Amino acid sequence: MRRFSLIAAAMSTIGGAIAAACVVTSSAAADFEIAPCVIDGADRSADCGRLHVFEDRKTGRGRMIPIEFIRFHPGTDAASKAPIYALTGGPGAGATRGAKGVLDSFAEFSDREIVIIDQRGTGKSNGLDCVRYDLESTPDAFQEMFEKPFFDPARFRSCMDELSKRADLRFYTTSLIADDIDDLRDALGHEQIILHGESYGTTLALEFIRRHGAHVRSAILAGVAPPSILHTETLAQDMDAMLEALFAACEADAACNAAFPAFRREFREIADRVRAAPIEVSLPHTLTNEPTLVRVRYPELMIAVRYALYSTRNSAGLPLAVHEAHGGDFRRLTALLPQLLFRLAEIGDEGMWASVRCAEEFPYIDDKAARAAAADAYLGTERLDSGQAICRFWPRGRAAANFHQPVKSDVPALLLAGEVDAATPPWMAVEAAKHLANAELVIVPNSSHWELNGTACMETIMGVFLEKSALGDEDRACLAAIMRPPFTLN
Repeated sequence: MRRFSLIAAAMSTIGGAIAAACVVTSSAAADFEIAPCVIDGADRSADCGRLHVFEDRKTGRGRMIPIEFIRFHPGTDAASKAPIYALTGGPGAGATRGAKGVLDSFAEFSDREIVIIDQRGTGKSNGLDCVRYDLESTPDAFQEMFEKPFFDPARFRSCMDELSKRADLRFYTTSLIADDIDDLRDALGHEQIILHGESYGTTLALEFIRRHGAHVRSAILAGVAPPSILHTETLAQDMDAMLEALFAACEADAACNAAFPAFRREFREIADRVRAAPIEVSLPHTLTNEPTLVRVRYPELMIAVRYALYSTRNSAGLPLAVHEAHGGDFRRLTALLPQLLFRLAEIGDEGMWASVRCAEEFPYIDDKAARAAAADAYLGTERLDSGQAICRFWPRGRAAANFHQPVKSDVPALLLAGEVDAATPPWMAVEAAKHLANAELVIVPNSSHWELNGTACMETIMGVFLEKSALGDEDRACLAAIMRPPFTLN
């Protein structure tokens, strides 16, 4: 999932710029529009545009949809260097709304073009948005985010009815996105590109390599989620494994263990308490800051804990939050939920999540095995239940015949996996690397899902890999200095 805040102003000048653009024909679309534009705060010149593609690529008939993009020019003369195509996560996260933030993550690579894309079904590429918490017009929205599942089947059914007026929801899948991006590559005149994918963006990058590998110079995959792995099958167990790692880290830390010697037991006991019955908590309303009484259900509490595990900075506060909750004060622990849900709703188009997951994942899950494996996990079968309920009515697209086969390639690939990543744990990267002949696998110590970019060590490793397509032991030396942030003790 993308970490950057969305910057609405960044796109304010784009509409007029594109409207004045010349239209040229691309190889697989009706037209291609591009013109210079200004992105607020960006330190590079840019072009903004859209490539129009058929929603139904197979027949090449019917509705056409735009694929919005921003191309940032190199800050130096680097015409011969392959451009980087940034593939965001989700599925459902648009990119152009937070263009400057995405660009900032590539600050060390000023010698390359950076191409930022709203994948079909996201952002301005016919975004399939379902979830918004409108606190100004809906007074109860703050309470509802605690009392209703984020993946609420009723909300998705209503959303499906609205989206179906402007989209055939069967045609929003990973393979089709990959083909759109290859059309864009061709339209921009890039023979060889570098793929940079995060989370679901790594799924997309691997599928692009499978379908269009001849045009990929190399790939950087951060938080690896290969298409051959059905993520929801192991989601609950993966969360438990990273909770266990957090328990162990607190026990091994003298200060944390002294302050919270019963962290593991207290977590289990508050989980049992909320599972037995929802709790009532008074929290400051996000809009008014007035004390507001909310009912917190067990599934939403566990989802908040899971997302806290996406960052070691966030999870460093869990022992204290759990200790306070065990004493009866749930405010710190439950306050995580609105922060996380607002973020998810802000950056993601959830209808795209449903189209991808209902085509490529849920129909293929071994239901009996998945339920047996999740039965004793803290998260339980909640994500499995809600996803299956949505997919019973959501229009189902068709996954490519080989989609669930491992991606085999000799394209040089750097795989970055956070040692304590609850979303895409290291075993997924290990599995993907088995089938990539020129893979460099880096397990980043003491790091989770949102911490695989932006540090000096990661920039060094990525920079060496982009130049050499390989890493030596000396290039990995900085990893030894990566430590967990201190636990919050008071």
